Amino acid sequence: MRRSFKSLPLALFALAALVLLGIFIFRAVQGTQDRKMVAKMTAKMKTVCVGRILIDVPETAEVTLTQASVDGFDITMRRESDAEFAARIALREAELKQKQNELGRENLESTRDVNANGARGRILIHGRERGYLIENEQRVYSENVAIDGYLHKNGVTFDVSASLYDPKLVGDVALLISQIEPRLQDEVPAEPGFCINGGFIRDPLTADHHESVTMFAGLPGHPDLGIGFSTISGAKPGEGLIARDAKATDQFPIFLQAAFSTLRKGERTLNGLQGEEVAFKARELNLAVTYSFQWEMQGKQDDVYAPLLALELDTGMNPHAGGKPLQSSMSEVALLALWDKISSSLRVRPTNPPKPVARAEPSLPPLGT
Repeated sequence: MRRSFKSLPLALFALAALVLLGIFIFRAVQGTQDRKMVAKMTAKMKTVCVGRILIDVPETAEVTLTQASVDGFDITMRRESDAEFAARIALREAELKQKQNELGRENLESTRDVNANGARGRILIHGRERGYLIENEQRVYSENVAIDGYLHKNGVTFDVSASLYDPKLVGDVALLISQIEPRLQDEVPAEPGFCINGGFIRDPLTADHHESVTMFAGLPGHPDLGIGFSTISGAKPGEGLIARDAKATDQFPIFLQAAFSTLRKGERTLNGLQGEEVAFKARELNLAVTYSFQWEMQGKQDDVYAPLLALELDTGMNPHAGGKPLQSSMSEVALLALWDKISSSLRVRPTNPPKPVARAEPSLPPLGT
């Protein structure tokens, strides 16, 4: 009996159709499950104040604010008792007194106590340096100092520091310190000002102060996922996100370009904030599938309420430094829903007229020359 192969193509076609149908059903079911997962994850959101902007993230998100800077001063926060604060400042002051500066003079030039709004602090001026530039074939000398400022209240201390600072402007640190107030991490102030980690800097602040801060957030159960949001005032608008992305893509070899799939690219306005959005899916060299979502607003250089804003959500990040990309722990459907939920919450923080507060006298004792 001879075997017939006439029905083989039909059988293969039927098999392929069944496979495709199975994939379709699987993806449909997975998509439904992913939507439910994100709906549950975002059912309760919390509002985070980042600079002058508010953003909502899942209630379970682990949030950190860092890299705060105003007027050339880096600002960090720590929790310590009154005794710990006093001991740390005394030790720092003793360390600075033990050495000379680069000019062979006393290193610690000036100290001052600060008392403002129920808080106490200390300012140390030290580390004078001298340098020069060549102008018209002649040396033009200038000097800089380092500044350590501290403010302590209710078990919270803010360290305000700068290096290479103009000695003529050292009074600015006392004024800035008098504007800082501790706040709870999830507290949203009603007054005009700038939110930093564990604190709030009351206005007046202008775009010339170049205020900046960055938020990082992660989600439990998704160690490969990271959310970043930064705000910088006084920045000169540059090339937009879409144009930069196009240039970067053009520099990739054709085989690498094929590894990327664009999910979104275009202008997107979020509650009056006019920006651009780019989102893509990538197949990494180790075959892991990763995702990246970005939104950016160039802002206005002279407006603190229209700063440079950058929001990003990435997956596939290896928590171990130098590790290979990981398979995204969330699907495309879930990530699009999560991204839309978070990004659509961006908004300028509404404010009420500021309350009158006591301010520290900005002047400082004359510095050595």
